[in-house]
Amino acid sequence: MTPGKLVDPDTVDSSRTQEGVPELIEKLHRANLEIVQQSDSAPLAVENDPHLRLRRTLTPSANQGLSRYNEAQFMIQGSTGKRVPLFFSVTGLDGTDGSLDFTMDAYVWGASEETAERRLVALHGISAGVSRTRWHSLGERLAKSRPTARFVALDWHSIDRTPEQPQSVFLTLLPKNLFSQPTPEGMKDLLEDLPPGNEERMEKLVESLKECKRTTLDGSKILKAIIQQGLGWGCVAGEGPAKPFTLCTKSWSGAVGMELLQHARETDPSFVAAMDGMVAMHPACFGMTRETCRSILAGGPDTLMCWASDDNKAPYCMAKWFAEGNPNVRLVVYEEGGHHNFDGSGGLPNFNEEVEQWLRGTQP
Repeated sequence: MTPGKLVDPDTVDSSRTQEGVPELIEKLHRANLEIVQQSDSAPLAVENDPHLRLRRTLTPSANQGLSRYNEAQFMIQGSTGKRVPLFFSVTGLDGTDGSLDFTMDAYVWGASEETAERRLVALHGISAGVSRTRWHSLGERLAKSRPTARFVALDWHSIDRTPEQPQSVFLTLLPKNLFSQPTPEGMKDLLEDLPPGNEERMEKLVESLKECKRTTLDGSKILKAIIQQGLGWGCVAGEGPAKPFTLCTKSWSGAVGMELLQHARETDPSFVAAMDGMVAMHPACFGMTRETCRSILAGGPDTLMCWASDDNKAPYCMAKWFAEGNPNVRLVVYEEGGHHNFDGSGGLPNFNEEVEQWLRGTQP
């Protein structure tokens, strides 16, 4: 043991020592109100999960990625889901062969792992503070209507679990840090299909994606590791029978999910074979061409998709890119609602009802 060094207490810089830390932690536990500033609406006051806020606050900050989204937003309000940790490792980030270890929180509803007859995993959109709770309402519904289903909602804020060697990539697992630049062909297809007058808005949105530090492919590698290692679903070939699962995504995570499906089809077909369904709310696949989107779902898992015809964030014109010529895709179109959660609030439809109906039709 290294001997301590005697110091004069009067010369100690209390801002760099443990003095006052217990009191600070107690204050953080009580700090459960947050003001979330949205880019296109008035500030919203919400109650936070103090536990998650504390964990995130004690993690070094480095505000990267899309600047209009705050680095940390916690809006888990009175969730009925059971919070569990998922442990996983990711290989191949930054183009290296190194493996990085992480812990991620998830919320679980319904059947136990041992008794589950259907498994679903859901990931929120790029603005976690707005969309993280999107899937919690579905988890609560399924826990009542489908007691044999196990529903897991991921919380895409990871915790580095190697404190002796802090990982500089820690914050790149936040949603706003992961998005690929559109290909010239994909951008050409998008601008050609956009309704007149929307070109400038889309060009500005795509320009902001240059702030992202990692690609959608990186996100798909992380998501696959979480499903295989953290949940033990869709397991690696040769390591026992794979547990089938349905992937649920929204907006940004829709692009990650499509990238995952495309990449895994080339590198791990057994993982794709374990996908017994996909639920995709207005997937924001800006970087893909019309043909790529169509081919990703061609012959793929049964897919339920929803879109609003007035969506100007993930343009509605992309809906046909996925649905046309793919009989395995069921597209639900809403006349209005933009890029909403469609959870029944604000007088808009509740997409959860469509999901329940679709699950009854695809139940093995």
